[in-house]
Amino acid sequence: MAIALQHGVQFANLLARHRPDGLYLVLSQNRLAFLRDCLFILPAIARGIPVIAHLHGGRMGNFIAS
Repeated sequence: MAIALQHGVQFANLLARHRPDGLYLVLSQNRLAFLRDCLFILPAIARGIPVIAHLHGGRMGNFIAS
């Protein structure tokens, strides 16, 4: 998880210097990986950057329910 936090901090620093037109992210369907995804989603939303979330597979309903 330390690498995920490091990447989240690096991403937030990039957003402070650059403003992309959007963020495209393939979502994970397990708890820890989804929390890692949030390290990218939340700073983008906070900066008003549109987030395009792509989901592969059909287990998201089960993941949310759990």
